[in-house]
Amino acid sequence: SEMDVQRTADNHYIINHDKNFSRLCGDPRRPSQMTLAEIKKLRINGTTEVATMEEMLDAAKGRLHLYIELKGETADHKMADDIYKMIKERDMVKDCSIISLNYGLIDYTETSDPELETIYLCYYSFGKLEELHCDGLGLEIETATSSNIDRIHAAGKRVDVWTCNTSSSISQFVLSDVDGIITDEVHL
Repeated sequence: SEMDVQRTADNHYIINHDKNFSRLCGDPRRPSQMTLAEIKKLRINGTTEVATMEEMLDAAKGRLHLYIELKGETADHKMADDIYKMIKERDMVKDCSIISLNYGLIDYTETSDPELETIYLCYYSFGKLEELHCDGLGLEIETATSSNIDRIHAAGKRVDVWTCNTSSSISQFVLSDVDGIITDEVHL
């Protein structure tokens, strides 16, 4: 399961994809502008409470692998260190992967905590594979060609594809040599 983590104004970590809470909760503020107590009063689509990182880890333990995206304006070394600490405290290092569009964060995490799987989410190109400090690459559908998949595997790295949101793209990559897919349409 893939999720996006952001830091609150009072240094807690919550799960939220968007830059703010407008779309799902009707509140235009960003997580970094709110305390955890303020965020816990929000309701997603009027019903569901915003989850914390700790709640997600506890719910997933022993049940599924988490792809944790360090996201947004608060994604930094502090976030990487804090999330790693939470994962380590729960003995979930093998059950979690850190992913990010920010290569600097992936490089930092891979260097600081090499036992934690790291996946760099790429847009269109990924440079010299042998110089990338990560365990895998997340490719957009358009760049997940057979030759790119083969090159990445030859460099000893895993390949995940995002975002497969149609039946045809899911089928295409389930039947390919990729190691995983990311979708918003789990029911497909």
